[in-house]
Amino acid sequence: MIKMSKVKLVIISGMSGVGKSSTAQKLAALCKSEQINHTWYHEEMDNHPIRWADGGEFSVGPIETREGMARNLEDMYQRWEKLVNQMKKQDGLHIMEGCLFQAIIRYFFHSPLTRGEVMDYYHKVFEILEPLSPHIIFLYRPNVEESFKKAFKIRGERWKNIILDSEDEYYFKSHEYKGEESVYLMEADYQNFAGEIFDSYKGHKLKVDTSGEKWKLYMDTISHFLDIKPKKKLQHISVKSLSQYCGTFEFTVDNQKQTIQVIQENNQLYARFSWFKYVEMHMIDEHYFELLSFPIYFRYSFKNEEPIIDVSGNYGWNIIGQTLYKIS
Repeated sequence: MIKMSKVKLVIISGMSGVGKSSTAQKLAALCKSEQINHTWYHEEMDNHPIRWADGGEFSVGPIETREGMARNLEDMYQRWEKLVNQMKKQDGLHIMEGCLFQAIIRYFFHSPLTRGEVMDYYHKVFEILEPLSPHIIFLYRPNVEESFKKAFKIRGERWKNIILDSEDEYYFKSHEYKGEESVYLMEADYQNFAGEIFDSYKGHKLKVDTSGEKWKLYMDTISHFLDIKPKKKLQHISVKSLSQYCGTFEFTVDNQKQTIQVIQENNQLYARFSWFKYVEMHMIDEHYFELLSFPIYFRYSFKNEEPIIDVSGNYGWNIIGQTLYKIS
């Protein structure tokens, strides 16, 4: 078993759509290939120690008041301290994504805190994390609007509507709203401020522009940054026919029937849900697939040549643990 030196924690951060989850997943796959003990904390995993445990982050006080935010910040410090104490007792590398700077736009931009006070909060968090020798990777794209529009094509209308919905955005109580363009400007403001906080971090850090989507180059850069020298190529499993995995599949939750689709385009399988238009499926073993960017796994079996999917993983979605049957 290969052991990494002093690095205990890698945090991959950045705004939505820049590739945080995909990068974390690729790093976890690299660690597995190199026999490095590791844990991947997806931001939407069940009971995430920062985001979802014990009522969820920034949940102990109203974010609209200074008193409420004081309580929230203290709770967040305690969450990070608890996590650090747990990780110090465990071997291996801990890979986290989307739980550091994400709070800026969702909470801090809704709160009465000044940007200087927000910066103070992050410096305190960095201080708490110091025993883990945290390596922070900040993914970004200079053209925020172009980045989101590219993501909309993959993630679909539902995700697009969530991003562009400004109705509950406190940000626009102090910034003029002039349509969708204003949302992109808000996201750019978030990214720029997150970049300032990242730049103020005195520890190990790496900034990567993912606009070109040259993922092999990015992973080579990240593995060098983390001093992981790959000795093996990641295994690629080929299959003669992908069509055997395709179809519309049904499952039942709370007496309600739901469906997902598995489709093939350009020799690639995609899963299609109500909230995500295209999710790449990568074969990691015979009849066994991992969904790109998600800790979700599809294991196929066949009965009378009809595919059946057993779904597993650690993700806050009601499909986990379900068996899916093909209906068309």
